[in-house]
Amino acid sequence: MIHHIWNITKKSCYNEPIKHLYCNSFIKTDSYDKLYEQWKNADHLSWRQFIDHNKVKILFHDDFIQQPTTDKSQPYVGYWFFKQRTDFSVKGNVYLKNNKSEKMLRYVGNAILIIETNNSFEIGNRKNSLMLRPFCEVYFSAETIDRIKTLLN
Repeated sequence: MIHHIWNITKKSCYNEPIKHLYCNSFIKTDSYDKLYEQWKNADHLSWRQFIDHNKVKILFHDDFIQQPTTDKSQPYVGYWFFKQRTDFSVKGNVYLKNNKSEKMLRYVGNAILIIETNNSFEIGNRKNSLMLRPFCEVYFSAETIDRIKTLLN
């Protein structure tokens, strides 16, 4: 595990079609629920404790319709999905590709995708465009970056 509250293990690591970490249950559900309830309120105690304890930088985004421009000065970026509780759709998944293959990852609440900042992905069309798909763009401390590199190699 990278951090004691993260559920990322070696089983979350993949090399194809690009190197990535994908975990569909990033943190414990009760912790996720507390953060979900305070969406975009980075000053709330729950978010402050999460950010400070895990030494991460969080950028909030309201809707997962395209990959945001990443901070290329960082080697890795995480996309942490905060699916609305009333969103029962199964479309709008993430597609990782290379020249030989493609992999579909599900957009589910509390899932995280970690990739190198120079990689990209596509987002599938969703059935209900009225339902927003919030997510956090996550940047990591140097210590966590070293742990990510170790897991992916």
